[in-house]
Amino acid sequence: MSLNTKELKNYTLIISEKPLAGKKIAEALSTNTFLSLEINNTYYFKYNNEEFVVCSSLGHLYNIIDPSNKRISYPILDVEWSLINSKNISRIQNIAKSITLLSKKANKIIHACDYDIEGETIGFNIIKYLCSDLNCKVFRAQFSTLTKDELNNSFQNLIPYVNTNFAHAGRTRHLIDFLFGINISRALSISYQVANHTYKNISIGRVQGPTLAFLVDKEINIKTFCPVPFFHIDILFKHDVNIKANYKNNPINQLSNASKIADEIKSKSGKVINIIKNVNQIIPPFPFNTIELQKEASRIFGFQPTKTLQIAEKLYLNAQISYPRTSSEKLPKNINYCKIFNGLKNIKKYYSDINKLLESNLTPNEGFKVDSAHPAIYPTGEFTDKFLSFDQKKIYYLIIDRFLSVFANNVVKENISLIININKHDFVASGSRLIAKGWTKYYKYIVFKDTFLKNI
Repeated sequence: MSLNTKELKNYTLIISEKPLAGKKIAEALSTNTFLSLEINNTYYFKYNNEEFVVCSSLGHLYNIIDPSNKRISYPILDVEWSLINSKNISRIQNIAKSITLLSKKANKIIHACDYDIEGETIGFNIIKYLCSDLNCKVFRAQFSTLTKDELNNSFQNLIPYVNTNFAHAGRTRHLIDFLFGINISRALSISYQVANHTYKNISIGRVQGPTLAFLVDKEINIKTFCPVPFFHIDILFKHDVNIKANYKNNPINQLSNASKIADEIKSKSGKVINIIKNVNQIIPPFPFNTIELQKEASRIFGFQPTKTLQIAEKLYLNAQISYPRTSSEKLPKNINYCKIFNGLKNIKKYYSDINKLLESNLTPNEGFKVDSAHPAIYPTGEFTDKFLSFDQKKIYYLIIDRFLSVFANNVVKENISLIININKHDFVASGSRLIAKGWTKYYKYIVFKDTFLKNI
């Protein structure tokens, strides 16, 4: 059902970063059935007897351009922000017109884009360029998940929109990227043209340049590497089981020395002169931040970092996980662990494990890294995998497994080393056995296997 904007008055305008996020906000806050307006991805609803309209962007609506439009001139220092000119230009223009129209009739505006540098920049530019005639107050909604509870809490505790440090940081980064990239790219392209009498577009950037330099340096190191030979002496002892031991002073730099030692121990018996045992406890891993999630997804599934982040953002928009762009290794202090665990129990394979965790004192093992915008990545407990692809389920369950492991006990291992002497030469045989699985019972992507020396 749709509603005509002419019927609206005295409402609060909510600006969301993406259409799905805007719909989630409307679904979470509406105390009646929310209505779609005739404008695409725009919703009307009532919340606490107030009228609201959610209007969604498509991510960045603005970027920096060279107003002179002279492709071969540089340096370019005079730039301006402009609506993005892309294949979706007509849709972007319609969204811009809609936001301007709706802002003129609103009595309050809420910036509800993602609470990070990019989200702050998106909302700041929209308010600055599309809502310039405002006579009403602007507020900020801050949230890390799109769950009903957190969105309600966020909109009940709105922040006056006065701190724009994130926005200025984001706009400055865009400006530096543009000025650096366009000027050096044009300088290189023109230099190539002068030297070769033909034009070739050469691209370089603030990040691209150092990355290429790193690759070049690495390639030079590989090609100029001069290998230095060294030698290892390993022995296989026949006991109840075969035991492999390494020479205590490996590696050996000279072949003559290695040959001499080999001759001295050949056909000789070995004697165990010392047995060293110690118990090692391995603490649970920290909650995922963005980089660690990408590393583990690459190690376990072979996913590229970009693919992992795209999937995580989809899960965030589904309200299944918290905001995935974060450097934090800490969970929010006010998080309701029991509620999340009880929600995750709807997934059959986690039911018994979660019941055991709920019997313990739910204290997470957290790292030291803190992000002022968002906590570490965690599942919200709102389970639905009906519309998730196979790869999306992999990332979703990986995040759940990591979250559960954070609350589990330590892994306990016993390490054993034998010092074996053969004709005055010492060899070391090492092994271990698992005493308690601990957190690896939940995070099965790391396996500690028993090795030899089980009965020593």
